[in-house]
Amino acid sequence: MVVVSAPPPEPAIITATEITHFADQRDHTVYHVRVFSTSGQQWEIAARYSSFESLCRNLQYANLRV
Repeated sequence: MVVVSAPPPEPAIITATEITHFADQRDHTVYHVRVFSTSGQQWEIAARYSSFESLCRNLQYANLRV
């Protein structure tokens, strides 16, 4: 996962996300996702679908709401 723009330095409560665009690579697609927090801050990350899928599984395994 690549952070395109820096997230806040402290833990954030995420209120929303949106896929801003995606880029087809040779053998995969990279999704760019903008993240919004309760404090009004926003940042963008870029990653393959498999990275987001892995993150989701790990959060569910830790009993965190996804």
